[in-house]
Amino acid sequence: MKNNVEEIGPRAFPYSHIKPDIEVGDMVFVKWANDQTYKGVIRKKLRKNWGVEITDDSWYYRSNRASVPEYALVRRNFK
Repeated sequence: MKNNVEEIGPRAFPYSHIKPDIEVGDMVFVKWANDQTYKGVIRKKLRKNWGVEITDDSWYYRSNRASVPEYALVRRNFK
């Protein structure tokens, strides 16, 4: 029996091989490991992760650049 189910949108961590159409220059939300979410802009594609510049005012780390895996990014279509 064959299903005709079509997946829509990105899937979580174990299924990160499905690309969510993220490109350099896109504005994204970064879901951090401590359940915080920050705004950022994708600056470059690294080997396995994305290079993201965090532009959020509540970011308190020393550097505003982060290497983020694809499953932790959510594209934002508004400012």
